[in-house]
Amino acid sequence: MNTNRLLFWAAIFCFLFLYIVFFEQPEEIKEDNDTEETAMVFPVAREKLKGIEITFKDKKMSVEKKDGSWKLVLPPGAAVKKELIDSLISAVLDTVIINVVEENPESLVQYGLDAPEIKIRVLCAGHPDAITLFLGQKSPAGVSLYAGIEGQSRVFLTGDYIRFSIKTFAKSLRVTK
Repeated sequence: MNTNRLLFWAAIFCFLFLYIVFFEQPEEIKEDNDTEETAMVFPVAREKLKGIEITFKDKKMSVEKKDGSWKLVLPPGAAVKKELIDSLISAVLDTVIINVVEENPESLVQYGLDAPEIKIRVLCAGHPDAITLFLGQKSPAGVSLYAGIEGQSRVFLTGDYIRFSIKTFAKSLRVTK
């Protein structure tokens, strides 16, 4: 009797095993080639960048490329580590448009863009006009900011890392008069 029971359970096990092998195969993972390309706020190559001017609250900061290296120009008499300048440049150039919130907003007040806390001007070789980014309030999620580009009517979201980088840079300035 035990042998019959053992054969019964072995047959059920084999049946279930074969069912899983032949009918429950995982679907092949399809590569998603339809991914959207991220839109950069500043579509500029690093080697074409000439300077970055930042207005943060009441502070003005500026870095310029002179003789192949980056120098802090504003505020006068201030110094900062080269690594922080490189970090700031990377943060600015890597800023992406996460999502367009509104194409033609009636008012910029609700986004904090009527009097933005931070203004970033990027100067490039081969571009006569600077690109200016305005950073407004944090979004309700708290991980992104409302932003706009001078001369464009749309409001979009961008990551909060840019604000963090600018605050870190501003706090690290040392006056060396």
